[in-house]
Amino acid sequence: MLMLMQLHANRQDNERTYTKNIRQWLEANAGRPRVAPRGVVDASGIPSLR
Repeated sequence: MLMLMQLHANRQDNERTYTKNIRQWLEANAGRPRVAPRGVVDASGIPSLR
């Protein structure tokens, strides 16, 4: 999402191109992230609910 916002700010956004890239990435990775999920920890060291 951040990448799309940056492209929009630079007036280089194209919804169809962005959608195509997302679909290609998902197909290449079987819809999963390439790295194992890790816990989100805030400054106090307590894991968040994400």
